[in-house]
Amino acid sequence: MHLGISSVWFIMLVLLALYGQQQYQLWLALALIMTFAWDRAALKIIFSLPLTGICIDWLLSKTHFVVFEPGGFPLWLLMLWLALSWYLWQWRSYLARVRVLHQMLCGFIAGLLFYALALSLDTLYFPQGTWQTLLLLALWWTLLLPLMVRCVLWLNAQLETG
Repeated sequence: MHLGISSVWFIMLVLLALYGQQQYQLWLALALIMTFAWDRAALKIIFSLPLTGICIDWLLSKTHFVVFEPGGFPLWLLMLWLALSWYLWQWRSYLARVRVLHQMLCGFIAGLLFYALALSLDTLYFPQGTWQTLLLLALWWTLLLPLMVRCVLWLNAQLETG
């Protein structure tokens, strides 16, 4: 899939998840089913990356570092991790050539923007304070995105050799 088209599709999935939250979960689920049906190769990563991300967000939720509205762990967040994993899979060839420092910078900016958008849409809140939590989450994504890229590249290499 062309990277521009996959980027637009990913942004649409993110906006559907964040703006729609509870009321558009069915549409988001259908969009993800269509995404993975159309790109069956991406099914190879469907359990590894999303599971890791879901565990991370579950831990953040259980420690009350991030509290999701309207309480509990939202289904839209699980689907958002599926979308992110698919998106990284789409970009794997390009990401293999990107320096880790640039991946870190992208992780910082994207993490900050995502959580700021989610906060502004009342999908979550930060009991520990907004700016401190946003900064810590952005720093976390500075490390997490390059690790996720390495995981995608490793999975790709395993699938190509196996």
